[in-house]
Amino acid sequence: MGFALRSYQQDLVDRSCQALKVRQAPLVVVPTGGGKTALIAEMVRLNRSTDRQSIAICHRREIALQITAANKHHTGQAPELVLSGSRPDWSAPVLVAMVPTLARRLAHLPQGGLLLADEAHHMGSTSWQRVRDALAPDLTIGFTATPIRPDGRGLGGAGSNVLLAGSPPKWLMEHGFLCPYDLYASPAQINVAGVSTKLGDYDPTQLQERVVGLAGAVVEDWQRLNVNRLPTITVGVSVAHAQELAASFRAAGITTMAVDGSMATAERDRIFADFRAGRITVLCACVVVDEGLDVPEAGCLQLVRPTRSLRLLRQLQGRVLRPSPGKERALLIDHGPSWKELHMSYGEISRSLGPGQMDIAKRNCSLFVRGAGGRINSLRPAA
Repeated sequence: MGFALRSYQQDLVDRSCQALKVRQAPLVVVPTGGGKTALIAEMVRLNRSTDRQSIAICHRREIALQITAANKHHTGQAPELVLSGSRPDWSAPVLVAMVPTLARRLAHLPQGGLLLADEAHHMGSTSWQRVRDALAPDLTIGFTATPIRPDGRGLGGAGSNVLLAGSPPKWLMEHGFLCPYDLYASPAQINVAGVSTKLGDYDPTQLQERVVGLAGAVVEDWQRLNVNRLPTITVGVSVAHAQELAASFRAAGITTMAVDGSMATAERDRIFADFRAGRITVLCACVVVDEGLDVPEAGCLQLVRPTRSLRLLRQLQGRVLRPSPGKERALLIDHGPSWKELHMSYGEISRSLGPGQMDIAKRNCSLFVRGAGGRINSLRPAA
């Protein structure tokens, strides 16, 4: 029963337990694909030996289902799942709950226990803080791949007081826990000159104007660069843009679907299942794929959405860096300037819980590119 932790995961669990023993509130940082869900399941298992309740919170249904499945597999006991419309037993030893649902039921929430916050970079938001305050946990631990607020600032004041950093992406790639990757700066580049910023990222309304007429070139670049036809997640700037991209891929004879948060849950689940099973080659979206989507089958990320957000970039790239049978290297295709403005997945970044701006200085840490007759030549990430 259960799964064996990897060495770096066990180290993080040990350090987390030590921090909790002295009443600290650790924030555990492990790259996307590094196994946060396994860490949560192990912390829940250890907490079962006490009389404390475990309450794992997250912001998306897909994440809640993953945490629930991992805990059932690891401990042999299914947690109480708290989703919209559910009638949970609030006294159950383990709750896995969505923050939006809890925020609507503050009067019913149990108090005390161990609070485990997944995607804890959201802990600074008003709804998450209201839920945390209502739960009044005895102990708190957060987990994230990107300890950065949406505006690029650190997570100081968001409930954690000590940062526990796990092994960086480079080490995980070198030891086979994440896939190495090849990155191409697409010839079909989106011009972001003059685009204003909003909440630390490009204004999506203005970006929508810059991508008009590019869908055909996006498909052509994918056909040329993705020679092995790796299952692909293509990210647009809006729902309408994702649908436009999907239509262009289908017109080229490529099995493609667009997915967005307004879809019925059953329909979205069916599309994800078809993608995992290989019945869909390209999955187009704008936001529902940035966090919590576990699809190791995906081997290519096509970013048709320029971003200045290191958090968003790292989360999106992490969707395709999970190892999978037959996947030797992942492929990243960037249609914007992120590859030269932000730290790529192979590069390390400084991490801080302080209120200051995160270290996102522009530098090319994983790619050398030159143009030759309209062709983009790419080298693999430097060691």
